Amino acid sequence: MMAALANVAAAETDDVVVVAPSTLDARAFDVDAHYRTIRYQNLYRPANVVAIAVAFCKALRVARDRTAFAANWWPSGLAIVMVPRAVRGKLVIFAHGSDVAPSKGGFRKALMQYVYGCSDVVLANSRFTKDLLARAGVTRRVSVVSPGVDVVPIAPARSLEPTVLSVGRLVKRKGFDRIVFALAALTSRFPTIRYEIVGNGPYRAQLEDLVRKHGLGDRVVFHGVLSDADVQRAYARAWCFALPVRAVDGDVEGFGIVYLEAAMARLPALGGLHSGAGDAIVDGVTGLLVDGNDVVAVTDALAKIFENREEAERMGDRAFERAKTFTWQRSFDHAKRALET
Repeated sequence: MMAALANVAAAETDDVVVVAPSTLDARAFDVDAHYRTIRYQNLYRPANVVAIAVAFCKALRVARDRTAFAANWWPSGLAIVMVPRAVRGKLVIFAHGSDVAPSKGGFRKALMQYVYGCSDVVLANSRFTKDLLARAGVTRRVSVVSPGVDVVPIAPARSLEPTVLSVGRLVKRKGFDRIVFALAALTSRFPTIRYEIVGNGPYRAQLEDLVRKHGLGDRVVFHGVLSDADVQRAYARAWCFALPVRAVDGDVEGFGIVYLEAAMARLPALGGLHSGAGDAIVDGVTGLLVDGNDVVAVTDALAKIFENREEAERMGDRAFERAKTFTWQRSFDHAKRALET
């Protein structure tokens, strides 16, 4: 997200300096970037906070506009707060969802409230995240700025078989397991149904066990990490996109850019209620929102999409038209307006 916003800003001014961790491909990335990047060694906390603060001070020496945009409150926001206000200028902190934990008390919550309290503007990525902030006691100068999406239309090339697609890091809250349960219930109605999963993560082994337990090995494909071109082909052949997200131990979905990416292929999306998916999906218009804890609701929603192909295609068309408006330029403009008010 920050790189995309930096690209937009760099198109308007030559005064963009990005502070980012060192990576193996950093040199090649920095050569092609349209802005200056100052790298720091990614260290274990709390040393990481100090490393970011030092890099940020280096950035201040070359930036004329000292307004700082922090990707999160920890560690970036805290690192910037360590620099005296007279030196650093205004501070804008982004909030994404899982980085806000209103249910957690003690030192972490107090530190989070302090850092957000030192900011001039807080930018929540959805109304859901803004509500999480309010429940955590952060209400001052909070604006909603939705992420953008690269507007690259994907020509549909639908599979002959009913195909569900999920793309994302394999963690429990994403709802991959709910799709597997739904698949087991739908095989009698849709004998050729398939499920494609793109991504890797710590929940993969449990998912593979679940697939074997339900005898769905010939219906579920774990692609792992794919190239951008192969991901686009997966979007193109799917009938719908599904991530019925839910909250798990404070881990939540703050928005879900993948819903907008799926819309580039004119796919209706199935998302989870009580999450930021409600800003990415218009229920009944561009897709369906269900309780991600409710397997029956997930099953019924998928059946509805498969059984009403014409309406599903209309939802996909509407999703595409709406997703086109979620540009990074729009996100950047909204962020600037929030800072000016």
